[in-house]
Amino acid sequence: MPAIFTNDSATAAAAEGPLRLVAALQPLNAAVFVGDGVLQGAADFDYLALAMAAAVGPALGSLVGPHVRTFASLRTMRSSDVPKDATDALAQQ
Repeated sequence: MPAIFTNDSATAAAAEGPLRLVAALQPLNAAVFVGDGVLQGAADFDYLALAMAAAVGPALGSLVGPHVRTFASLRTMRSSDVPKDATDALAQQ
């Protein structure tokens, strides 16, 4: 399928895995859209708002969490942890 969009075989090969993941998640996506439509049709907006708020926590945690841990580990790094030649290379730039 990626070959439709590019002539580069390396790009097509790299896109194969993500496309398979997206295709595998389409049934779940369809079920969520159906449920959303049913709840909107029933005017159950309070539940939709609560469900959206509950979904934001894990989503933000999975997106932001790894970056917070990385930043925290960088802040605790001492200058003695950095090799001398690395600081010399930075100073020359």
